[in-house]
Amino acid sequence: MSSSRQCGATRRRLRTLFGSSLLESAEFWELLLGAAALMLVLEGMLPFFNPASWRAVFERAIKMSDGQIRTIGLASMLAGLVLLVLFWRR
Repeated sequence: MSSSRQCGATRRRLRTLFGSSLLESAEFWELLLGAAALMLVLEGMLPFFNPASWRAVFERAIKMSDGQIRTIGLASMLAGLVLLVLFWRR
C-alpha cells in the first residue's frame, strides 16, 4: 500500500473515532499543544528543583530490565487513558 493511501486510511479511521469536526477544529489542536506544553513543564520541574533526585531516578532506571521499564510505560499510558476518558468533555 502506498504512503498516500495509508495516510488517507488513517485520516478516515481518525474521523470515524473522533468525528471530522473535532480533528479539523483549531480548538482541538490548541488543546493538544497546550497538553504537550504542560507535560514539558511538569517533566522539567524535578530536574530544575532537585537535580540530585532526578539523577538518582535515572540511575535506578538504568538498572531496571526492559520488562520493568515496559511495565512502567504501560501503566503510565493506561493511567493517561483513564484520565482522558474520565475528564474528556465532548
